[in-house]
Amino acid sequence: MASEHRTASGTSSEAKILETDRGRYVLRRLSGTAQARREYRISEALQGQDVCPEILRTRGGERWFEIEEICYNVQRFIEPAAGGAEVADHAELGSVAGKLHAGLRSETTDGQPDRFDLERKWQAFLSSGTKPILQDPLILRLEEQVQLCLSEREELTDRTCIHGDLGKWNLIFGSRGVRIIDFGEARLGDRHFDLAALLTSTTDALEDRAVQYLSAYIEGYSRYADGFDASALARHIRSWNVRGAVALLEHTGINERSARYAARMLEQSESWAQRLRF
Repeated sequence: MASEHRTASGTSSEAKILETDRGRYVLRRLSGTAQARREYRISEALQGQDVCPEILRTRGGERWFEIEEICYNVQRFIEPAAGGAEVADHAELGSVAGKLHAGLRSETTDGQPDRFDLERKWQAFLSSGTKPILQDPLILRLEEQVQLCLSEREELTDRTCIHGDLGKWNLIFGSRGVRIIDFGEARLGDRHFDLAALLTSTTDALEDRAVQYLSAYIEGYSRYADGFDASALARHIRSWNVRGAVALLEHTGINERSARYAARMLEQSESWAQRLRF
């Protein structure tokens, strides 16, 4: 016997918790067999590393299954931390990211594109009816940062398998530590992009202890993965924050709330760049 209910974790998989006689599992809806194949390979590469939930095979040995042409997989349920806590120390956050990248060092992907490519999102924003306000100081500042990010692309040559959307929303704060979920955006990219997403979604650069948190984060990461570059992280933090601001403005238009968010993202990027010179 089994029952199901939705889980709040993850952003794109419509995950449901299955309550069965044998325990709890997570049922995830996937975009298709390409994602199913990609996620299973990643799960296998990270097996035993305490990074992500294990993806299970069916009784017939299949790595995923289809119902009415919709693709699913099943993962082991991660027991949440007591009290529903969603705070991890930064050394642990860095460590789980280091384990992720070390485990995926030799993993390849099927060439999945970045769905939130900055250049494409910026062009979509410019053609979304915003021309009357293109001289707004915030938009001019944002455009300058967009062009800077695009000009830096050639400098970012570290191309390995990355998570692609490693924000706090794709973490589970489990009773046995932090786990990473939802590899639907996994693709070839620079590891510092993941590091930027994880750091900025869990830490405010303006906090008094930001430098201390950053130091612990880098130390935790370097324990398991080599090749950390502070300047590359600063560039990717800018890229992550700028694309987030552009995506929001393109989606919601410019209003008081979205303008405030975009300005804050730019401020955060500048603050992290200063912190990374410590």
